[in-house]
Parts: sequence; C-alpha cells; structure tokens
Amino acid sequence: MSANTSEITVHPVARRTPAFVLAVVVALAAFAILLKVFWIGFLGSDDSVYWGGAGGWMTHFPFVGATHHTLRHTIVLPLAVLRSLLGDKLYVLFLPSLAYSAGIVVLLAIWMRRTVGVFCAAAALVLVVTNAVFLLTSATASIDVAEAFFVLLAFVLLDAAMAREAVGTRSPIPLLVMSGVAAGFGMLSRETAIFGVLAIGLLFLRGYGLPRLRYVAFGMGFAPVVLLEFAYLYAMTGKIFYRLQISAHHDGSVSRYLDQGASVPIIHPAIDPITMLLLNHNFGVLGWVVVPLVVWLFRQGVNTPALRRFAVLATVLSVTWAVAAAGFSILPLLPRYFMLPSLLISAVCGVSLARMWQRGGRRVPLLVGCAIVAANLLGVAGDNRNFMFGEHVLVDVAAH
Repeated sequence: MSANTSEITVHPVARRTPAFVLAVVVALAAFAILLKVFWIGFLGSDDSVYWGGAGGWMTHFPFVGATHHTLRHTIVLPLAVLRSLLGDKLYVLFLPSLAYSAGIVVLLAIWMRRTVGVFCAAAALVLVVTNAVFLLTSATASIDVAEAFFVLLAFVLLDAAMAREAVGTRSPIPLLVMSGVAAGFGMLSRETAIFGVLAIGLLFLRGYGLPRLRYVAFGMGFAPVVLLEFAYLYAMTGKIFYRLQISAHHDGSVSRYLDQGASVPIIHPAIDPITMLLLNHNFGVLGWVVVPLVVWLFRQGVNTPALRRFAVLATVLSVTWAVAAAGFSILPLLPRYFMLPSLLISAVCGVSLARMWQRGGRRVPLLVGCAIVAANLLGVAGDNRNFMFGEHVLVDVAAH
C-alpha cells in the first residue's frame, strides 16, 4: 500500500462528524465542571498586572507597559477590549484564559481526529481535560494557556501542511505561513514560545515532512508579527530590544538551587526537572507511564503516516520544550512552565491506550487510563488553592 493510500485510509473514521462534535462537547462540559469544582480565581499576582496593563491601553492609547507582564499582548489586549465592552467585572478577568483553554481542547481534538480518528481522539481528550496542571492553570488569569494555544495552533497548521505535501494535491505554503503567524502570536504572549520555534527549527534541519525550502514560508509568517512588535516598541520607547531587556532582567531572585514552587526535594538543577515530572502532584503518574506508552506506540501502534506524523511532532515539541524550559535558568522550576509538554504527553498517552484497546487489549489500557485520570484528579484536589492560608490562620489565632 502506498504512503498516500495509507494517509487516506484514516479519513473515513476521522470524518464521523456527529460523533466527533459530541465528543468535543462532552469534553468541554467535563472540563467546565472540573474548573467549577476546583476553581481558583483571583490571585492578586500576575493577574492583577494584566488587569492594570489592560487599563493602560484603555486610558493611554497607544500604550507601552513598563513590566514584562504588561507586554503580554494576547491577554492584555483582549482584557482591554472586554473591559471596554462589559465593564470592570471580576469575571471579565478570566474570560481570555477560559477561551484559550477551551481552544486548546478543541485544537487537540481536531488534530487527533484528523490523524487517528474519533475514538482515539475521544480517549485522549479524557486525559487532556483532567490534566492537573492544565486545570490549575486554567482556573485563573494566566498567560500560559494563551501561549500554549498559539504554539499548538502553529503545530496543527504545520501538520496540515505536511499532510498536503504528502498528498500533493494542494500547496502547503498558505498553511505554513499561517503556522508562522500563530507562532508569532505565541511570541507576543511570552518569550518562552521560542521553545516551540526551536522545535520547528529541529524539524527543518531534519527536513521532516517537508522539503527544507518549504519551511521558509513559516518564517514568512513568523517574522512580520515579531518585527512589527519590535518596530512598535522602538517607535514608542527608542529601544529596539525593549521587550527583551525587560524580560531578561525582570527577576533577579530565581535560584534553581532553591525550591520556588517545584514541591520536590531539590538535588541539582540538572536532575530536579525530572524529579518534578515524576513526583509533583501536578503531573500525576504521567512521568511514570509516558516512556513505555510512547515506545509501544512507535513500535506497534503507528500504522499510518498521519499517526506517525502526529506522534513525531508531539514528541519533538514536548521534548524540546521540556529540555529548554529545564535548562533556561531565568525561569523558576514551576509546573506551569511545563504545561504544554504535559498536555502533549496526555494526548499521546491517550492515543497509545486507545490503539491498544483497538488491537484487542482491554485490561491494560483500562487500568492505566483509570490510574492516570485518578492521579490527575487527586493531584488537583490535593493542591493548595487557599493562597491566603497563612493570613487566615493568623486571623483565627488573633480571634481566639
């Protein structure tokens, strides 16, 4: 069977539109219920700065923030628009993050449906919407979900471009340009989106899925978005690298030799990211099961070019992101910086378990899947969402 024929064989399964729509609706409903149960809300931390940055755009248009938080345009600008339309209501603060989180669920669903079919997509969505770090991050105003949305969008479009290249019926160039634009918006969210661009750079060096010359179209979409922001900040401040200067020096208190949120024993910066993946409650048991499930998927579960491409892209992005985030010493070792790899791990694990089920296995995928979901929910339930615990204890002591 030819590669193109194998590519096409998954499409009849993938195009069961009513079943797919039902799976997405159920996943989003479950995600909304879990957010309601484990809601965090206002923190008075980064979220308050985003709110202030939105106020700056509302009162001093055009506006340039003086902190790296206020330069995160994909959350600050939507907040400014929503505040102008809906007023200064508390729920407005969370609308951008909730929209991006829902978008991430839909994006992953579309990507998996297109490559592995409705059943595998639905199975993977169960692990995605119960992912602890995703739930905890989505339950407050967060730039992490905005950044993850645009990076994932870039890879979904890249995968679609590679599929077009494989079939050869239409040009992949428009999709590659849009992928670059999406990655550019990721950079406008937070500079760590460069980790995703680095992953695409590795794919370019390998010539994976596309002739290397085709990847130039990605740069044609990416460069204008980033350069326009550079030009705007230069025109407003006279500093061409204004964003980079602020971001590189925004926090001098980061030390990878101290626990600043990893919630694991600190041994050494080279080891602690792995320890966090294995022991931190945000990741449940994902760190323990991902390697055997990925090995099984590549050895036995991948039998179409589309599925192999999904597995390769998800693996390259998650590994590159995790290694870069672990080695970037300016970032404190926090679970939320590893949310995107965690989501991709959840998706790949879900696909692996679903493929096991389709091949006749029942007990192993059922037990492992239940263990992942149970560990996820226990991790969220055990997380300390009372961020004023110390203050409450002091009040109780004073009252008595």
